[in-house]
Amino acid sequence: MLDALVSADSGRRRAAVAAVCSHAITINAVVDPVVVRALGDYGLGLSVADGVLGELKALQEQADDQYFERADRDGADLGRQTLAAFARARALSSVLFAVGDDSVAAACESIYESISSVDDRAEAIAIAVRELRSDQS
Repeated sequence: MLDALVSADSGRRRAAVAAVCSHAITINAVVDPVVVRALGDYGLGLSVADGVLGELKALQEQADDQYFERADRDGADLGRQTLAAFARARALSSVLFAVGDDSVAAACESIYESISSVDDRAEAIAIAVRELRSDQS
C-alpha cells in the first residue's frame, strides 16, 4: 500500500484518505458536524477553515483525554468503554492528520490512525488500496 500511496497523485491520495477516515468515523460512531464539515471540505480538495481545524483539534484532544482517564482507572484490564474511547480518539486523529497537511507523510499518519481505530483492519486497508488503485475517471 505504501508504494501506491507514494506514487499516487494528490487527488487519488486524498480520495483514499477521505474514504478510510470516513470508514473509521462511521465504525466508531463519531457524530459531529465539525468532523463532517472537515472531511467534506478535505474530500473536495478545499482548505479547512482555521476555526474548524481548531474545533477538530479540541475534539481530538478531548477524546484522547477521555481515553487516558479511562485507561488510568481501568489499569491493565482495559474495558469495552476504554477501548471504544481509544478507537474514537484514533478516528478523530485520523481526520486531524488528513486535513492538516496534503503530504504523503500526513496521508500515511491518517491512514495508520484510521486502521488503528477499527477492529477489522483488513477492511480498512482494502478501502484505502481500492481508492488508490481506482481509475480517476
